Amino acid sequence: MNFQRFALVLALAIVGLSYVQASGTVDVRLTHNSINKIDNALYVDIDVRVENQDRLNLAGQNYRIYYPTSILSLNETDSKSQLSPEKYSKLQFSSILENVEARGQGAIIFDDDLGFANFSVELLDNENGGARLTSQDGWVTIATLKFDILEEIKDVSMVWGRVGMSETYATAFVEIAAWDAPLHTSPVIIDEYIDFNLSISSLSLEGTTYDITIGPNPSSDFLEIRANKDLRSNTNVSIRDLSGKLAKKEQLTKGSSLYSIDVSMLQSASYILDIADQSGKSLFTQKIVVAQ
Repeated sequence: MNFQRFALVLALAIVGLSYVQASGTVDVRLTHNSINKIDNALYVDIDVRVENQDRLNLAGQNYRIYYPTSILSLNETDSKSQLSPEKYSKLQFSSILENVEARGQGAIIFDDDLGFANFSVELLDNENGGARLTSQDGWVTIATLKFDILEEIKDVSMVWGRVGMSETYATAFVEIAAWDAPLHTSPVIIDEYIDFNLSISSLSLEGTTYDITIGPNPSSDFLEIRANKDLRSNTNVSIRDLSGKLAKKEQLTKGSSLYSIDVSMLQSASYILDIADQSGKSLFTQKIVVAQ
């Protein structure tokens, strides 16, 4: 090989290497977004987190979840991708089955009235790749699913389709791909699956039940907490990041139905807002987003 040809090959190799993104390992979770009592709907987020100082350029993803159809029905139309529409497709549902009796399979506690859904998000820009994620980004919301609530619920759970949990029901599992170079992707290892478990508590103080709304959400400055009647007891509000670290704490003094909380000093991120009574018992929980 002469020098000129060697230089050309080396240059092409360097260009090729510049496109390669380390993929690494990720975690996935289903997490509570909010409950809308007016629409009678439960919203659940799908989050992805890159592990161990790794990084990846997120490509296409396929998801499979199982949920109890005795109390929930997946609303395909109002379930949305949270990724850039310039780089990713909308949520694409390939199948939704509800009211399936899979009793005796043994892995999922609600298998006597089972629902499951397969859906995907496709990478549109296969030449340049998609969102670049690192472990420093923490949890990134990929999509928000809307479930219509069929009857009053006190708690609800749902699980991922994955080896070790759902192979007796079906062999479709969660798959995530990394973009490595133009028109080239590779599978990503999913290390931890975090299922969804939610105990739903109405805000009830001294025997009085309150309907609570929080907004605007997202917010950049002030967040309003509004009750349908004046609170008869003091309550505590805590705002924590998704790792559980306390970011802000305030008290709602009894005698008012409208409270304003300054979130302008918080960094842009998702948080969990929790309202608790004076003994520390959690009464109301909702995910909020601060967007500065």
